[in-house]
Amino acid sequence: MRKIILASKSPRRKFLLKQIGLDFEIHESEYEEDMTDMNDPHELVKFLSLNKARDVARYYEDAIIIGADTFRDTSFKNLMMSPFDFSNKKPRILTINLSNIK
Repeated sequence: MRKIILASKSPRRKFLLKQIGLDFEIHESEYEEDMTDMNDPHELVKFLSLNKARDVARYYEDAIIIGADTFRDTSFKNLMMSPFDFSNKKPRILTINLSNIK
């Protein structure tokens, strides 16, 4: 069975993966975030997630690496998360509407 590696030290991400019963290890990414050239928050989240996953993937030959990032837009209405599943090399964008949360 392939190892699943979370490329994050985020307590929230760890909690969420445990909640769904996933058996995984944590390997914190050392990727230094660079947000200077990105204006589109969706692209920024995908870019950061991918690079965090790539940073950790170099330590594992046949593991599933989960890289993720969270970004809040300036209107405070949406929270964008992009978990990057390195096994199929496709980011997924999850947008959570925060306008109804008090």
